[in-house]
This record gives sequence, structure tokens and C-alpha cells, in this order.
Amino acid sequence: MKKTILYTLCVIIGLSFAGCSDSDEVLEPTGQEENFYKVPDDAIGPEADMRRKFYNDTKVNLLFSDVLKREYVGKDAFGEDVWKENKIDFRYNVTSYNEYIEYGLEFLESDQDKSRAVELMTKYLMPHFGEKLRPFSILVAKSLTSTDYNGTKDIKTVNNVSCRAIAVGDIMDATDAEAEEYFKEVCKDMLSTKVSSMYQNAPEFEEFRQLSGAYLNKYISSVVPEWDGINMSLIYNLGYIGFFNLGYPAYDMFYMYGTDDFNDFFNLAFDHSVEEVEEMYGEYPKVMVKYNSVKDAFISVGYVF
Repeated sequence: MKKTILYTLCVIIGLSFAGCSDSDEVLEPTGQEENFYKVPDDAIGPEADMRRKFYNDTKVNLLFSDVLKREYVGKDAFGEDVWKENKIDFRYNVTSYNEYIEYGLEFLESDQDKSRAVELMTKYLMPHFGEKLRPFSILVAKSLTSTDYNGTKDIKTVNNVSCRAIAVGDIMDATDAEAEEYFKEVCKDMLSTKVSSMYQNAPEFEEFRQLSGAYLNKYISSVVPEWDGINMSLIYNLGYIGFFNLGYPAYDMFYMYGTDDFNDFFNLAFDHSVEEVEEMYGEYPKVMVKYNSVKDAFISVGYVF
């Protein structure tokens, strides 16, 4: 079977130019190419109705397969049918292609399962997606795997520039509380990618980086001589809420890399309400500066608490 990713490449190229603008509009394929992500005008049935309603409600294209278009080419020399497929390739992004990883997708089959998946996603995922965070399309899959030199593992979600795939097979029979927790992890994965890249260079994180960098790779006792490994307020005063515990206070260290410090605050901002953070750390101004940097970044990329 002949397969092609030509359309995906066209989408990626078009979106890469769109991504260079100052506009906050949702990225969509550009040019004159047919939009294979939308429901064909002549499609009928429960799946087509689900996809149309989802788009009308969210302005996000809904997919249940990675095949965007399938065309009959003819027969080969052995009389076998030959088809050309336009498929989504999650190894491609705007400026890169990862040839060292393979993604495996298993798809939902019954309309009942598709309907249940959309119901859960609509209830527990989409309300957290502001316009800027919503992908151009979402592929709802039964399962997702990634395979590289370390082996194969199950994953919850993966994306490229035009599509976000989400595995839902494990929650089809879940309770509402379990489904809510599952989609919370999906949101966390999405935000981690976006906000961690901001941390590296964005001016909004300049004060965070300065506060973090002042103590990186230093023994805590060299900065706070009274450090006993227990009194956390001593490092809260310096803007840290975690450290490398090496088993003996004299050898405990501040983080080696700023990303470790960032991860602490990312988890804090995502896992706890504003009220909970205020109660835990409100009396430590430097901690609150870092926390507010991350919380504000969530809001700026379109996350709705």
C-alpha cells in the first residue's frame, strides 16, 4: 500500500509561516489545499455528526483516525489494489523531524466508544482550553505508544503542529473522578511543553531565573549555615521549595539546573489552587514571585483554571 505524508508537510510549511506572525489566531492550514481535517460535506452517520458538532462547539477538528484522505490509484503488476493515503505523521513539527521514534496508534471502533470518548473529553478537557491553547485538530485514539532505542511505552498524548492525539482507551469505563484526573494529566503534559519553553527565554520569567540562578549548584549550608535539613522555611526565604537531599544536611544542595527549580513551581501551580498556595507560601515573597510567574504563564498560553 502506497502511503504519503505530502499533505501533512504542506500543512506544516503553511503553519510555520503563520507561526511567525504576531497574531493570536488559531493556526490553520494555508494556501489552496483542500482541508482534509474537516468532515467531508457528503459524510453522513453518527461519526460525521459527532465531528461536525464538536467543531461547531469548539472550532477544533475532531478525528478518529490518522488517515486524512485515501485515494484509489489502480492495480499493481499482481492485480492488487493500490491506494494513496494522506496520513498524520507525529514525528514532524514546524522545524524538525524525529526519525528515531515511531508512534503507534490503535483506534476506537464502535460509535458508542467514540461518543463516550467525546463526552468525557468535552466535559473534562475542553473547558480548560482557552482559544490559544486549542489545537487545530484532536485525534481521539484508543491507545498510543512511542518506540525508540529505549523500547516501547504507552503514552497519553502526542502532538505535531496540526494535531494533538489523545489516548482514551483506559478511561472508557472510568468513573467521572478517574476521567477528570486522567484529562488533568493530559492538560499537564500540554502545558509543560509550552510553559517550559517560555521559562528558558521569555522576559516574563526573568525574575524567576535570577532568583533561581543565585543559588544553583551550591551547598545549602554554605548559604544558610543553620541549615539542618528539616527547617524548610530557611530555603523558602530564598525562593526555593525543593532541593537535592543527599542524606546529610552538610551535603544537601540547591538544584544544579534551573529547570529542576522550575519543575517544582510548575507542579505547584498546576496541582494546587491559588488559595492553597497562599496558605502554604504566602509569607515567603520570593516563592510567590516564582509561583506567580508560572501561574501567569499558564493563563497567557490559554489555560483556563
